[in-house]
Amino acid sequence: MIDLMSIAQTEAKGGDLFGALEALYKPTNVRPDGHPDAIVWQGGNFDGMVNPVAHSLTDAYALIGTIAAADILGLPFYAVPMWSQYRHDTQLEYLSWFGNMPCTSIKWSTAGDAYVNDGKGGRVVVMGKSGNAPLRTQAGVYCNVRPYGPITAVRCMPCLPYSQNRPKFDVDSKTGLIHSEMNSPGIQMAYANRLFLKMVHETGKIGRVAMKPTQAMEDGINAGLHAWLLEGTKFEVGRKYAVNPFEEHRENIEKIIALLPSDFKKGMENWGGRIEQHIADTNYGLLLWDLIEQKDCVVLATDLDG
Repeated sequence: MIDLMSIAQTEAKGGDLFGALEALYKPTNVRPDGHPDAIVWQGGNFDGMVNPVAHSLTDAYALIGTIAAADILGLPFYAVPMWSQYRHDTQLEYLSWFGNMPCTSIKWSTAGDAYVNDGKGGRVVVMGKSGNAPLRTQAGVYCNVRPYGPITAVRCMPCLPYSQNRPKFDVDSKTGLIHSEMNSPGIQMAYANRLFLKMVHETGKIGRVAMKPTQAMEDGINAGLHAWLLEGTKFEVGRKYAVNPFEEHRENIEKIIALLPSDFKKGMENWGGRIEQHIADTNYGLLLWDLIEQKDCVVLATDLDG
């Protein structure tokens, strides 16, 4: 039986977590594409009947939970080191490993603001605090759909509200990447927005948008893509942003639109439903009421965890 308490104590004390986890698993010849020197372990039962997935070994409860679940299930998996101290020590070098594994990759939460040893006898906030940005872009996390009871969350990543530096802000007309302190994938954001509207149309559930268009410029782009997609549809918008973000960021948004298929909005003229636009921070309280009143809804969220 794996001693989870010992692993948790090792992490909390800043001990040799790498050694403790390396002892749990076996080495493997599998490597992320383009990273022959990456460190990857394997565990579970490799019987050839089930395809292995890749788990990230992250922090705290997510780390312990991943280890426990993988051990209980016994299914084949690869493990990629991704905890705070390790990513700090390697200067974020490992971040590209996980997103380039040749299999389905499952990432649990990482402690973006964890304190780690600085190598000089002190403690610092882990490198890449806003470095959840490279953590998520390089790990290839763009969009997922999660059910929480009556609430279904469409989470478009990694358009996080970090960017305040307007002179650095731009959209690459060749790739659609929204560049500021981080790179947000504009094309994927457009697809996440369309998926959200499609789900609202097909299910008849309330559609709630949770973004921070007034705080973060990439969120203004995201909200603008949403506003553009609403044009010419039958959706009714209740709560509405005071400023039309598409008009506010038209020049940059049109760079992304130019990269989308010409028929991207085909059929959407017949889509309809009820949309409520919120600022992300206030959305949580509304979701509590949705849970209490058992209202089915779909949420398009910039950064909304469970």
